[in-house]
Amino acid sequence: MARLFDFYQSQTVFITGVTGFLGKVLLEKLLRNLHVVTKVYVLVRPSAKKGVSPKDRLIQEVFGSRAFDALKCSKADALSKVEAISGDVGLPNLGMSDNDYSRLQEAVNLVIHCAATVKFHEHLQEAFRINVDGVRQVLKFCSGVKNLKSIVHVSTAYVAATRMHEKVIADEVYPVQFDHRSLQERVMHLKPEEVDDQTASILESCGGWPNTYTMTKAIAETVIMEEGQHLPIVIVRPTIVGPASQFPYPGWVDTLIGPGGLVLAAAIGVLKVMEGDGEAIVDIVPVDTVVNCLLTACFARGTEFVCGSGQSVPVVTIGTSSSNPMQWNWLIKVMPGYFGRHPSPKSFGPVNFRWVKEKWKLHVLQWFMHRLPAAAMDAKAYMSGSPSKAKNQSRIAALEKAMEALVFFTSHEWVFSSSGASNLVQCLDAADIDTFNFDMSQMIWDTYLTSFSHGLKIYLLKDDPPRWAKSTL
Repeated sequence: MARLFDFYQSQTVFITGVTGFLGKVLLEKLLRNLHVVTKVYVLVRPSAKKGVSPKDRLIQEVFGSRAFDALKCSKADALSKVEAISGDVGLPNLGMSDNDYSRLQEAVNLVIHCAATVKFHEHLQEAFRINVDGVRQVLKFCSGVKNLKSIVHVSTAYVAATRMHEKVIADEVYPVQFDHRSLQERVMHLKPEEVDDQTASILESCGGWPNTYTMTKAIAETVIMEEGQHLPIVIVRPTIVGPASQFPYPGWVDTLIGPGGLVLAAAIGVLKVMEGDGEAIVDIVPVDTVVNCLLTACFARGTEFVCGSGQSVPVVTIGTSSSNPMQWNWLIKVMPGYFGRHPSPKSFGPVNFRWVKEKWKLHVLQWFMHRLPAAAMDAKAYMSGSPSKAKNQSRIAALEKAMEALVFFTSHEWVFSSSGASNLVQCLDAADIDTFNFDMSQMIWDTYLTSFSHGLKIYLLKDDPPRWAKSTL
């Protein structure tokens, strides 16, 4: 059996989306465990700040991240293999200069496309530009790569968001059932404010999509089926990407992703009630597990292993709903329990959270559990002569609005096939399995959710570790 390590020997890799959460962990893993690669090119958008180059962004935002602390101590020379390329996935030729474009097409062997806007309610024009046009530009670029071996497109399992009533979501592309080209052309010719006015009706008329993110990611997969079947491409669909389980550090996270905001708000006593079904499955996968899957999928596609579905474009879903399911109730029970043992100085009170399914009950409880206490705190601030601290009502309003974006996902459940991921694991030999394993069936949720909570506390709340580092997690 071929070794994954040997496959990456002397290869040149091109990565998009490296400044994002997933992209950082992917690059760190590649440099730490697959340092036999010759070169890694990373596409980085120029900063809006004058005088900040893509190279500066790579050094400050990526290498400056805590995710790279250990690597800089153990294998600092590996960083020299990375070159920042100025560009933007949503622009013609990926926004690269003619020289960079042709140079990379001559040099690159492996492409991992992570770049996307993951904002649920991104402006539809921007979502089309990045999530759909970005894929088209990557396919165009790859079609001209001289020695291409493998392409990985990072999608999302929730391209099947409208299929929640199906028993199991298969590892296959579900082409969108509308004329996506005509829709995009119409949307891109409208004024931005006109698009805002029409977005809700567009999402509904195109199949009842919950947001612009899931719809445009589904369109992107359709584009790959239409325009990329001649390329050695594999689609990897993570479910909800959570903090790291092991690398770069247990619990490492640098953004409020997935249910992290919900859990954090509940854990510090701000969020008391949320619309949803506590008995529904929440499908979370650690970011480092996703990275292992991406690197293995790239290897498998480049060596002709059978990976994913039997379609011309194979699909691999990496998640837990079919192999190791967990309910929202358990997530909310375990993580606030951690914060009860290790309370944050930023806490607003004890954990007291509940799920409700009925909207009328939600509105009543929100008034009594969120808005009235917030109004009382603001009134106290005014009476004490500190009007600048009277921001609780606006914060609660912002929190409730943010939680509305999650209601579709907390009120439904999906079971995603794990057959593609199970087959893909078989590509790993005994020497690789410990380093690149992504079998989620053995995940111990109590252990992972403790790391998840630990990461929220240290990396997002910025709590001081010495206060509680000696206590038992």
